[in-house]
Amino acid sequence: MAMRRKHPFMGKAPIQRMLERQGLRLSVSTVGRILPRAIANGTVPRASLCEGRAKPKRPRRFNGWARRWKYGDKAERPGQLVQIDPMTVSRDGSSIKEFRAIRPVSRFMVARAFSRATAATAARFLAVVAEALPVPLESVQVDSGSEFMAGFEDACRNLGVALRVPPPRRPQWNGCVERANRTARIEFWNLLDCDLTVEAVSRKLLKREFFHNHLRPHSAINYRSPNEYLVACEAAQPQCQMS
Repeated sequence: MAMRRKHPFMGKAPIQRMLERQGLRLSVSTVGRILPRAIANGTVPRASLCEGRAKPKRPRRFNGWARRWKYGDKAERPGQLVQIDPMTVSRDGSSIKEFRAIRPVSRFMVARAFSRATAATAARFLAVVAEALPVPLESVQVDSGSEFMAGFEDACRNLGVALRVPPPRRPQWNGCVERANRTARIEFWNLLDCDLTVEAVSRKLLKREFFHNHLRPHSAINYRSPNEYLVACEAAQPQCQMS
């Protein structure tokens, strides 16, 4: 795999095309089968190693409460699913972690600031989310980060909340919270006018959370606020479908 060693970031499709230019005709799927074997026997390095990561990210083991996410595991009503994701914000040599939970159907959001992103802080945040949501929490969807293992998985089990984990390097399956993180960076963190401490940020973050849930229009729910959407859902009982 001289081509991959020469271009360590390149995937199977570009490699197949470049080999074809040199007169070697292989299908993309064939190249895709060869690469894992070459990585396994050490012929070529993993792309993660080329990016500077000391070792490849350890895959999550599904032998506890967490379950592997399956295509089609989407929320269809408020409260059925909450996506949770941590975000790091750095400024002037300081950094802070923000945990965000958002419901894909209603866009209702809960956010809290912490000094670290650990399984213990994630479990504390889960308790906050369960208490803050206006309807009971049924399931949680997270990425494969270590903060969502161990104590966090135990917390989900204790609350009887299903835990789903999408495949690694597939942020699109957590798209709702990823998009909310991007919006927060633009609309909240870029305008933050306080010290980057948990105490100072928490006060501002609570105000932002209220604005998001009760005042801010969201295009995904026909330019209503999450609270307006939930009120409309309650009036339209027994069933409220996703906008």
